[in-house]
Amino acid sequence: MEPAGVAIGVIGLAGLFNTCLDVVARVDAYRDFGFDSRCLAAQFEADKLRFERWGRAVGLEQGKLSTNYHPSLAEQSTRSVVAHLISTIQEVCRGSESGAWQSPSSEQMPGSDAHRLTQHPTIVSTSPASTRQKLAWALRGKAKRVAEVEKLGILVQKLYEQVPIEADETKKLHGSEVTNLGSMRYIQDIQDALKKIEQDIEAETRRELYAWIGADIPSDMYDDLNSTRVPGTCDWILERDDFRTWLTSIENPSVLWANAAAGFGKTVMCARVIEHLSQTLKMPVAYFFLSSKYSSRDDPYLALRAWITQIMDHDEGAFEFVRRKWLSLHEKIATRTTIISLFHEIAKAASNTTFILDGLDECTWVNLYHQKHDAVSTFVQVIATAIERSSSRWMLVSRNNEYIRNSLCDSFGDGFFEIRITTDDVHNDIVSYSRSLVNQKLSNKSQLVRDTISEQMAEKCDGQFLWVRLQADNLRRASNQLQLQRALSKTPAGLEQLYEREWESIRTNPTVDTDRSLLLLKWAAFSIRPLSVSEISVAVLIDNEIGVPVEELPDEDDSSYVASDIKDHCGSLIEITNDDENSDQMDSMMVKITHFSVKEFLLTHVFSSGGSLELNAGLLVSHEERQHDFLAEKCLCYIFNLDIWELNALKKGVVNLQASLLTYAAGTWDEHVCRGSQDNSDIVDLANHFFQDETGAFDTWKRWTNGQVVGHKNSPELDENDQQNRLSYSMGLLLHKTTEHLLSKDGCDVNGRGLFGETPLIISCRDNHLENVTQLLSLGANTSISSVAGNVPLCVAVSKGHNELAKLLLDKGADVDIKEAAANDRTALLWAASLGHVDLVKLLLDRGADISLTDKFGNTPLFLAAYKGNLQITQLLLEKGADVAAKTQQGWQPLTAACMMGQIEIASLLLENGADIDVKNEEGWAVIHEAVYNDQIEIVRWLFEREPDLINIITSSGWYPIHIAALNGHLELVRWFLEKQPELISVTDPDGWSPLHKAAEKGHADVVNLLLQKGSDAGMSDNNGTTPLHCALHNGDVQIAELLLLEEGVDVITRDVDGCSPLHLVCNSGNLELATLLLKQNGIDKDACDVLGYTPLAEAVRCGHAEIVKLLLSDKVRAIARTEDRFGLIPPFYALRNNHVEILELLLPKTERWIEWKDSLGRDLMWWAQRLGSLEVANLLVKHGARKSPLYNGNDPGLLPSQSPPFDINLAYCDHCIGLILDDSEAYWCNNCHSGGVCILLECYEAGLRCLNNSHVLAFDVFPVSRE
Repeated sequence: MEPAGVAIGVIGLAGLFNTCLDVVARVDAYRDFGFDSRCLAAQFEADKLRFERWGRAVGLEQGKLSTNYHPSLAEQSTRSVVAHLISTIQEVCRGSESGAWQSPSSEQMPGSDAHRLTQHPTIVSTSPASTRQKLAWALRGKAKRVAEVEKLGILVQKLYEQVPIEADETKKLHGSEVTNLGSMRYIQDIQDALKKIEQDIEAETRRELYAWIGADIPSDMYDDLNSTRVPGTCDWILERDDFRTWLTSIENPSVLWANAAAGFGKTVMCARVIEHLSQTLKMPVAYFFLSSKYSSRDDPYLALRAWITQIMDHDEGAFEFVRRKWLSLHEKIATRTTIISLFHEIAKAASNTTFILDGLDECTWVNLYHQKHDAVSTFVQVIATAIERSSSRWMLVSRNNEYIRNSLCDSFGDGFFEIRITTDDVHNDIVSYSRSLVNQKLSNKSQLVRDTISEQMAEKCDGQFLWVRLQADNLRRASNQLQLQRALSKTPAGLEQLYEREWESIRTNPTVDTDRSLLLLKWAAFSIRPLSVSEISVAVLIDNEIGVPVEELPDEDDSSYVASDIKDHCGSLIEITNDDENSDQMDSMMVKITHFSVKEFLLTHVFSSGGSLELNAGLLVSHEERQHDFLAEKCLCYIFNLDIWELNALKKGVVNLQASLLTYAAGTWDEHVCRGSQDNSDIVDLANHFFQDETGAFDTWKRWTNGQVVGHKNSPELDENDQQNRLSYSMGLLLHKTTEHLLSKDGCDVNGRGLFGETPLIISCRDNHLENVTQLLSLGANTSISSVAGNVPLCVAVSKGHNELAKLLLDKGADVDIKEAAANDRTALLWAASLGHVDLVKLLLDRGADISLTDKFGNTPLFLAAYKGNLQITQLLLEKGADVAAKTQQGWQPLTAACMMGQIEIASLLLENGADIDVKNEEGWAVIHEAVYNDQIEIVRWLFEREPDLINIITSSGWYPIHIAALNGHLELVRWFLEKQPELISVTDPDGWSPLHKAAEKGHADVVNLLLQKGSDAGMSDNNGTTPLHCALHNGDVQIAELLLLEEGVDVITRDVDGCSPLHLVCNSGNLELATLLLKQNGIDKDACDVLGYTPLAEAVRCGHAEIVKLLLSDKVRAIARTEDRFGLIPPFYALRNNHVEILELLLPKTERWIEWKDSLGRDLMWWAQRLGSLEVANLLVKHGARKSPLYNGNDPGLLPSQSPPFDINLAYCDHCIGLILDDSEAYWCNNCHSGGVCILLECYEAGLRCLNNSHVLAFDVFPVSRE
């Protein structure tokens, strides 16, 4: 009967192999992936092929057994092992099939025991295979996928080892004999490749986020301001009582307004405050300068965008939150609404952040735009809302303008500090600044002359640094003292008077020069961004009829002369800066007005009928509109010229001055039109003519525009057909007059795609232009046509909250349940429920919207409404029969969403409608776990009232709710849990961690203190012998360590499973304060050895912590320095091997015996000094009596090339020679010794060195692997 049994067993094995092969085949590792994952996918495919070939070679193929199956399969023991391996491969590949190899379809919402990076779930993500998903895949799933590849490769290799194929067959199939070493190497190759691209991928993600946020931050402005500040100046504000109180008190107002007149050095002072706070505060300082010299001058909401990026760079949690928000929205650039929401959330989470804003008075839209939402008061209220909800502070620096004061009073009442900067405040700084400037400009004069001139300037400037700076051109080295003093005495005292004198000088020049000066001033003052010398040189020459007269262009190699000529024409009203100090090219020199007050002077005195700023405030807007009309006309005439486009299309790198303005003109003409008067018939006609152009200028501009904007990685790829519709461009650029003109034409295409690949209807819905939508629908616009990105008109209108538009679209037959691919299949109802648009929810329900439809992640309208906390929408959906038990892909129900967000009323309503209070997600997290994680104490109490035993419910990982509360530092929740059930103080998770362990690990001193007061066992060890003290010391937390050491029962000599004591930990980390604290404790064992014989002194020596070594060797401590570890190594060798020369000098005097020490291969310290190429160490050893090598001469002791890399505490090291195991180092390791931490470099292994137990089997690997 034995043969029959064998036959049946082998046949069963064939069936198992066939089933496994089917599972493996269903995994398509190449699908939906780009280059960044192909190396991993390729290895997976290679292992699949090896698995198939192995099956054929041993006689298992297509579910049948070959008559010539491999003889080893006849053995029961071999068959069992093979079956187990095949089953394991099947499980691995099933995991891959279910998602490990697919681009992620959703972001994980809170609810796992893994490290949580944000308190808020992401409801939606992007479409499959998008750039965002690929980046998210690489950052989030790399480790899991590497593990899958590694498992499959090793398992397949084990099959080859259990049932070997004939050597010639192996070579035929695989080219060469496959070894375990080769397997490990190719896995390491994959890991190395991924490691190398990981940093690039994360950097790319950050670049994508910066582009999406749209923060326009002059990267060098803050540094420039600090570099121009005279040392010792601007410190006066740091000593002001109001400043100190604002900074330190949590009870006083958290807003400070520092104001002064123009030219008082406010911006430089602001930079000094930023520098000071950045150096003294532990929490982040986020700042922004609204400067007239940069494009940032236009929109104060850019400050919010900049602040978000700065906090994001400082805080990984904030970065992750912003990333998730980015993934959840389909916006090319985050809208203002999104930015405000992000800012409020981040300001609340990043507590104690200090926000600083300079120059709100210089923001050009304050006077330019008329929309209600653009009022300063609205912006200030946005800040106020964020400040009120957080413990953050805000400092505003500006002029003392009435509209700013009124806005602050409206938002904060009397609840803000104010520092009015006076001449007395800045007097000393003015003196220092004047002296510095004079010393720089008149270095050829005597000290007496320089002091006299600087004092005269300081007295006359009336506190205005700008006035002093503008005198620089008058400080001529060739002038004598009398001439210098006379020039200063004739200079007007105030800035406005100074500008008037400069303008009078310009006005009296010949007409041709005056006209050129006026053109230069117009472009410098009213351009959307500062222009370069090359750009403005072309701009001032544009003729509406002939374009740019080439003969008038300056020589391109005369950049210094051109810049000087521009400066001569405008005097002190403009300045020229160089963005590239190493270049004198015209495109690197930027032309800017000297100060924002220059623009105001031009508006009130040059481009108007004259008068003071106050008297003409009502006319400022119209004056500025006229200037934008002028610049819009020039830009349009310029881009209408096909010759310019042809010149621009020349070989890259070829500079052509005539085309240098093209980027500016093509990219900003429409903005000048919008900032203009709107009813200027000449401009309207010119724009209309451009849109009807058939010469090719419009089409060329259109392709250029799409290349600049649509080509961005956040935007969809467009083919030529998706860019054609000109009506789409006029609507997208808000050119209303041109839109009206195009719509009036017969045959106007209302359904074609254009700008951003969007239809005119989608653009009009986004902009809430009811009149346009009505007209488009009357002309036959199709409500079902989506944009290239997947947006549809109804969803766009609903997502923006445009009620009338949504009703109009539905009245015209729009599909109420149409899904929007751009938002992961959201319907209009999902949008409305998510955003809290009650009226729209009612409208959609009345029109028959399906309440059961979900997005790609299984989110229902009810779930989104509960998560967003909208009671009214929740009630409406429940009345329509919404399913309270519907689960998302993560296994969450609406009740989970309500509890995590603290929505008691909604949670109660859901329970009344049948929700299950015991529901858990796929990771075993119940609603109480989510509520605790989000610190929703009222919800936790509410849940407890309904089901008291919920506080004992555990997750799949064995965590109690109190564990989550302690880990996250939720003090009041921990207190409440202990009041309700005191025994929770000692509950442990499967690893043996108590609430005290978790609080100590995360550094929550207040929670630790509470737990100790309530009787928590401070000496409790987990499964590995780790105590809360170990946790605190590992993190370098002195405060928690002191709390724990005050407790009875805390054993300072407690060891973990590796024999590591608390003193070992601090000697490894180098925390001198903690080492001193521990050594003061009674019973401390300063010479304790871990399982490998390492003492605390050995750890400090190896890691290079000289101060701790001094402490241990001091007379007070007297640690034993002569101890050898279990590998026979001594502390001086640790120091020598890692090039810690200072420590070696401390150790050698302790005993003469060390000079004669030899390692297990007979090599002494001098041998190692020569081996490592250290002359300094060799001389030191000779000084202490070491033998002299025959090659030693005091200068070159037979040194080999240096083989001692810089010490890195994070790298693993060889236990035989203490050598660091660097990238690509080949080494063996023992998984049985010291928690798997014994490592042996290949050269030591080849020399015969092994682990402490010769019976242990060593594994070969390619490192590095952290010793920890």
